[in-house]
Amino acid sequence: MPKEKSPLYAKINGTGPFKVVEWDRAQQRVTLERFDEYWRGPAKIKKVIIWNVGEWSTMKAMLEKGDADIAAVPTIYLSQIENTPGIKVIKPLPYVSVTSLHFNWNVRTDSKYIGSGKLDGEGIPPDFFSDEHLRRAFAYVINYDAVIKDVLKGLGNRVPADLPSTLLGYNPNLPLYQFSITKATEEFKKAWNGEVWKKGFKLTLLYNTGNEVRRTIAEMIKTYVEMINPKFKIEVRGEQWPTYLTSYKNGYLPAFIIGWVADYPDPHNFIQTYYHSAGTYGFAQGENFKKFVSTPRPELGGKSVNQIIEEAATNPDPAVRQKLYEQVQIIAINNVLGVPLYETQTFFVGRTWVKGWFNNPMRPGHDYYYLWKEE
Repeated sequence: MPKEKSPLYAKINGTGPFKVVEWDRAQQRVTLERFDEYWRGPAKIKKVIIWNVGEWSTMKAMLEKGDADIAAVPTIYLSQIENTPGIKVIKPLPYVSVTSLHFNWNVRTDSKYIGSGKLDGEGIPPDFFSDEHLRRAFAYVINYDAVIKDVLKGLGNRVPADLPSTLLGYNPNLPLYQFSITKATEEFKKAWNGEVWKKGFKLTLLYNTGNEVRRTIAEMIKTYVEMINPKFKIEVRGEQWPTYLTSYKNGYLPAFIIGWVADYPDPHNFIQTYYHSAGTYGFAQGENFKKFVSTPRPELGGKSVNQIIEEAATNPDPAVRQKLYEQVQIIAINNVLGVPLYETQTFFVGRTWVKGWFNNPMRPGHDYYYLWKEE
């Protein structure tokens, strides 16, 4: 169902300390006012304005002038406001989150992101990424160390699979994908029985507008892929977050850079999300992906990836769960079911007059109930 047709789309819900008084879709701005009858007592702040300002120079100016109290500063620009009078930066802070590159093994045939829809140098066929060599080639063209050092400014770590290092099931001894143009070239030459190398391809790789880290990674992929073979073409394009979400959920994106923040501190929340055919991201990876994770495999004792994930979720023994989750991750790594880019750390940026803020490793955004302003 398109989100706009949901009966809940434009309805105000909740029993919290604030009430919605305006949702300006054109300006991407939400205005909240204090609900004085809140059961825990009224919040200290009377009004909260949440404003999506996608342009960095505008955000920076608002923060410096004090027109913004808190800002979601892109990591690559963090150094521009550190040590600025009146602004505090708190880092590094733990964050239970992983960001990855995943592939759609069966893109919708009416997608505008696959060009001609054929392997003719002007597009890609819908099942382009069902070829393991292609997925592996893309895993080799990411300079992971540079992403962490230069893009995340050190605020991140590598993980072998889509599972944070702080959760049960993590094993630091599992293999990591490596940056290698030589190996990427070898894999591209094997893809689709050599047809990809001979004919070339063209596709669009999206990132959500304002996310400079994802934009930089997408452009890195484009640079290295096009360097390997001049017949390879990738268009990097930014889309607003709602459009990006709608496109991936409906199977239009050939590949997508996506992150997940823990809803609860258990490995199931990540392994199910990324690798199960019914997972939030798993279901968007196409019918061939669903078939792969639903098919019994000899290395799993005749069980499917789906079955192992379901067993791991319900088994009460942590040691058994650890082994089951490791099995899933090994299958994911060996078959390139996704490419974990980084486990991020986070930080807080705000004016020094903002008081009461504290970090919650599983909560994006801020809990305004606890905040107040004091010179």
